[in-house]
Amino acid sequence: MSDSSPTQPSAKPDQPNPAAKGGATAAPARASKSASAKPGGANKSAAALRATLWLLLLLAAAGGGYYFALPLWQSFVSQQQSQARQIAALEQALAEQQAVRSEWRVELDGQREQLEKLPLRLSAELSGQLNEQLSRQLAGPLANLSAAVQRNQLRLNDLDGNSGRQWQLAELYYFIRSAALQLNFERQFNAAIELLQRADALLAEWQEPAVAPLRAALAADIAALQQQPAVDRDGLHNRLLAVAAQAQTALQQPLAQPTFNPAPAAHENQPPVERDWRARLRQLGDLVGAIFILKRSDETLPEVSLPSRQQLLGQRFALAAEQAAVALWQADQPLYLHSLTLCQQLLAVATIDSAVRAPLQAELAALAAQSVVRPSVSISRSEQALYDWRRASDSDLGGTQP
Repeated sequence: MSDSSPTQPSAKPDQPNPAAKGGATAAPARASKSASAKPGGANKSAAALRATLWLLLLLAAAGGGYYFALPLWQSFVSQQQSQARQIAALEQALAEQQAVRSEWRVELDGQREQLEKLPLRLSAELSGQLNEQLSRQLAGPLANLSAAVQRNQLRLNDLDGNSGRQWQLAELYYFIRSAALQLNFERQFNAAIELLQRADALLAEWQEPAVAPLRAALAADIAALQQQPAVDRDGLHNRLLAVAAQAQTALQQPLAQPTFNPAPAAHENQPPVERDWRARLRQLGDLVGAIFILKRSDETLPEVSLPSRQQLLGQRFALAAEQAAVALWQADQPLYLHSLTLCQQLLAVATIDSAVRAPLQAELAALAAQSVVRPSVSISRSEQALYDWRRASDSDLGGTQP
């Protein structure tokens, strides 16, 4: 080849390379794109992590709830199933007994039909014997079946929540019997009225027509008790105490208290002696002699002062007033009047001012005019009505007791 052949021109250093320029411009673009893409990826990963944590928390909560609630749910389900099985067993037993009873009825009807098909001569002779025999054979099984049906019915009622009625019946018996005891032994009319009113309120909650006679008897006894005159024993007792205090103030005089001042011992007036063992021995002997003295002849005994007439009357009046208070609370009218009369007689013979005696006598007369005995009243109507109602209820239930 000659030197004049064309050669590839060499790149000039001053001219910019397009490829290099394009690469240089593309590099910042990728860098910015990658920089912008990094925060988005980080956000997505954080969101995924939070979702995973929430899912784990939900799974843990569900597992804990399942772990703790499953035994309770199983216990509840087992109780429900047990009660359902009991009810189903009772219903099945009742159905079986009714089926057996119906079978016996059908058998009895079939035998009666056979008897009717027999000739008249034989039926007249055999009907009585067969009926009696069948009645004897079926009396025991039918009675047992009826009792079993009633027992099952009571058990079903108890399962339905009817056992609370038995508590109410016991409470009704308690109210009426307690009211009778209050009247017969303590004469407490107000307490008896309150107990009968509670019994009537309990019957009113039942709203049954069968208890109407019992409620009428209770209302009659309550009205009879409310019409009886009341005895204010507390007021009478307070008045009696006031009269006794005023009378004691008028009658009582302070007693002269005897004083005993023995003469001092001989060694007490002596000067102090030497503190040796002989002196201490003499002191000990004197002390023992003073303790075990049986009779002192050198000292005079004090005179005993006898109580005066007024003091004796005051003591007797206090005893009579206390006796009247006891008779008041025991509702003993004769003893009450006797005690007050004795108090009036003691005031009449006492030496006191007439201005003090007259009010006391008037108050004692007013107390004696009061009656401390209440008439004997019973609630036999309520007790008889309760007995009749309970007897009718037992006959309706076949004689079963609560």
